[in-house]
Amino acid sequence: DPAAATAWFKDMPPSADRENAGAEIVKGWATRDPHAALDWLLHNLQGSRPEGLNYLARVLTAEGIDSIQPSWIDSTQQLFYAMPPGPERDVMIGKMARIWAEKDFKPAIAWVFSLPAEDPGCQSAKGHLIHLWPEKDLTGAAAHILDNPDSPAGKAMYWQVIREFNGSDPGGGIAWLARLPAGSQKQALLAFFHNALTKNELPVIFAAMEPLPADQQEAMLGIIAAEVLTTTSSSNMDEDAPLLNSLQQLPASLREVARIAIQKSASGSTERKEAALKALK
Repeated sequence: DPAAATAWFKDMPPSADRENAGAEIVKGWATRDPHAALDWLLHNLQGSRPEGLNYLARVLTAEGIDSIQPSWIDSTQQLFYAMPPGPERDVMIGKMARIWAEKDFKPAIAWVFSLPAEDPGCQSAKGHLIHLWPEKDLTGAAAHILDNPDSPAGKAMYWQVIREFNGSDPGGGIAWLARLPAGSQKQALLAFFHNALTKNELPVIFAAMEPLPADQQEAMLGIIAAEVLTTTSSSNMDEDAPLLNSLQQLPASLREVARIAIQKSASGSTERKEAALKALK
């Protein structure tokens, strides 16, 4: 009976016993309605507020939560700003983020990034979710890297995002790659190229390059041409035929750009260049 408990509490004279009783009210209420319990705590408790907050945090991060309700989300936000800074709050925020992410990843990661970036609790929560982001929400993770290429989160996810694109959408990966800063593109492009070569998916990669502006096509094909001209598996060029013959899979619209890139390249032997140009005929 929360109303009766509140009336009884308000009739008690200020004392340590009153504060302890208030903490017990919070505990009794928390498992049934943590949002209401938190609201009551914020309006009624003073001395025992940390005890009540910590108990609410344990309830909200209990492994037995079956669903994420709007009131739960509101409570986590309020609780973050109500708890005093410290290790206990930071651990609690990390646990909340993880539990929420298991239920519904996108709003969980959005909530984490809505917290003050410099706050240790926010950093704790990010630590729980960053490594899951490319797997759970590739589009969101890739967009974050485009918007924040030099951020710690962007750098931490960079190669994992490439692996996810390679596994599920290499063409989409090339379109994403084309929007990255030029300095970040070379090794990623070669990762896409070699993965597609291994999986016989080069047409997907080359098709994704066709809609790009001419200068980007030229830059990308220049990188690929240098790789074809310099990467050898042995002194026997016949064994490198798959790499050289990869150029045969270029669509007609890209072949002239590739020829120019090979002729301009300072990489590779004359024999290698001749073999590459032959593959483009």
